[in-house]
Amino acid sequence: SYDVPVAGSVSLTNGPATGGTVVTVSGAGLGTSGYSAGARVGGTACEASTWVSDSSLLCLLSSGVGAINKTVVLSSEVQTGSLTLGWSYDVPVASSIAPTNGPATGGVSVTVSGAGLGTTGYSTSARVGGTACEASTWVSDSSLLCLLSAGVGGTPNVVLSSEVQTGSLTLGWSYDVPVASSIAPTNGPATGGVSVTVSGAGLGTTGYSTSARVGGTACEASTWVSDSSLLCLLSAGVGADAKTVVVSSEVQTGSLTLGWSYDVPVAGSVSLTNGPATGGTVVTVSGAGLGTSGYSAGARVGGTAC
Repeated sequence: SYDVPVAGSVSLTNGPATGGTVVTVSGAGLGTSGYSAGARVGGTACEASTWVSDSSLLCLLSSGVGAINKTVVLSSEVQTGSLTLGWSYDVPVASSIAPTNGPATGGVSVTVSGAGLGTTGYSTSARVGGTACEASTWVSDSSLLCLLSAGVGGTPNVVLSSEVQTGSLTLGWSYDVPVASSIAPTNGPATGGVSVTVSGAGLGTTGYSTSARVGGTACEASTWVSDSSLLCLLSAGVGADAKTVVVSSEVQTGSLTLGWSYDVPVAGSVSLTNGPATGGTVVTVSGAGLGTSGYSAGARVGGTAC
């Protein structure tokens, strides 16, 4: 029997996913001109194999993907020899996305452009932030369509995947900031405890961290209802001047100015209605709307403060 062919090295060890690169596979045992000599990279035959000598062969690489080095196999008639970890394809590159912004509800189709996605038939996909596209459609070696999932957040990374390789575009996409457009009701007691509905847009789907605050005070509880509304259990507070209502979804915020006011304080009675001109009498003023401990509450009789 003749010695089996041996693959010792490849002149280039990396190339584009589109293929078309000519490499020299060096080794031994390929015989003399006229024998059927060929090569394959991974499981794919070279588009063309040209015998050069007993120790070398030219291979016109087919398209492919995969950064994990692939085995290069030399064939001479029915005998084969292999070189492990002999070749790898370029990792995919994500260079741009269009458009770059969309609603928190998702459902927008975007084009991710780059390189290294190979030819049709490979497993290509994309994700935005940590969430995979609802559907990924290969277009060419340099582009892919992504049907965006719902999400929230400022500037997540866009990651392209082709087989086991990935490439990323930092700060490639942003979801619309949340918007607060109305609140119902718009007024309530200083003791809080009222549940109000804040309406707007951009709150995403269930599972995201959504909340609201009135003035500088967070709601005692915030409950996501939909992309366009949220329930807020109001904390105690004071102030008839309408306060700004702020909704938050992850790190993004939107505000509604003059959205809420607390009831004005009411003076209903005084425990004593008469006293000496020298003053010094302690009276209890009863009413409502003075808030809870910590607010600045005061009284005056006539034009004179207590």
